[in-house]
Amino acid sequence: MKRLSLKETKLLTETLKRVNSKLKDYIGVTNVGIGLATKNGELTDIPSIIVVVKQKIAKKDLDKNEMIPQEIDGIRIDIVESNPVEQFADPYQKFDELIGGISISNFRLSGGGTLGGIFYDKDTNEPVGITNHHVVKRLSGRTGDAIVQPAWSERNTNTIGTLIAYDKQLDCAKFSLSSRTVANYSKQNEIVGDIKGILEITPEVIGLAVQKSGARTKVTFGRISAIFETDIYVVPNPQKTPPNTEISQQGDSGALWISDDGQMNAVALHWGGDLNVYRAYAKRFDLVAKKLNAKI
Repeated sequence: MKRLSLKETKLLTETLKRVNSKLKDYIGVTNVGIGLATKNGELTDIPSIIVVVKQKIAKKDLDKNEMIPQEIDGIRIDIVESNPVEQFADPYQKFDELIGGISISNFRLSGGGTLGGIFYDKDTNEPVGITNHHVVKRLSGRTGDAIVQPAWSERNTNTIGTLIAYDKQLDCAKFSLSSRTVANYSKQNEIVGDIKGILEITPEVIGLAVQKSGARTKVTFGRISAIFETDIYVVPNPQKTPPNTEISQQGDSGALWISDDGQMNAVALHWGGDLNVYRAYAKRFDLVAKKLNAKI
C-alpha cells in the first residue's frame, strides 16, 4: 500500500470541497472524506473520495437520481459501510509509573479506557493526561472528577489526576496530574510496548503506517485508509498483522495512534472499532491537541 503524495492529496481535497455538500445529500450518507479505495475487502492504491454509509442499498431499490456516482472528475468514489462502536471496558493492570497505554477511568463512572499519553498544557507547561471524552466524561462526568488507574472499581482509590477539560465532538479530554503522580510519570513520552520518544504532533497522511498501544489489545499495527473532517480510518497493516486480526477492542478507547515509520509522531486519538469489519476509528490529533491546548 502506498502513501499518497502531496499532489494526490491536494487533488482529492480540492475535488471533495466542490462536491462535499452534494454527496452528503444522498440517502444514507453519514460522512465523506478522502482515502484509498477498497476492493474485495482489501485496501488498494487507488486514490478515492470515500463516502460512508451505515448500510449499502441495492441499485434495484434506488431511483437513478438516488445512486451515488462511481466517479467525479475522473476520481473514483468508494462507498464504505461503517458501524462504529466506542471501546471502553473493565479494569486492568495497575502501573506505578504513569505512562501511555494503561487503563484509566473516571472514579464515578463504570467501565474504562486507555490513557493516550502525557502531554503539556501550552499555557502552564504542567503535565496533563489525554484520553477520550466518553472514557472520563460521558453524560454524568464533570470538571473536578477524580481520574483513577487502573480503570473503575468500587475499591479503586488510586487517584492519578483531576478532569479539567473536554470536548464531545472531538471525543477528547484532559486531566491534571495529582501531586503524587506529578513526581512519577514518563518524562520521555513513553507508551506501553516499548514505544518511546514521541517527537511531535504530525498531520495525517493517507497510507501512513501507524501503531497504537491500548489497554486491551496492547500494541497493534495499521495504516491510515481514509481521512475525514475530524476523523481517520485505520485498517490492519498486512505486513505486521495476521489475517482476521482485530487491531482494537473494548478498553482501547483513548489510545494514541503513532506513526510507525521511525519518527514516532502523534497522529490520532483512538475512539472505536467497527461491528462488521477490521477497522479502527480515531480523531485527528492535531485537532485534539489544539482543542485541549496541549503540546508535546
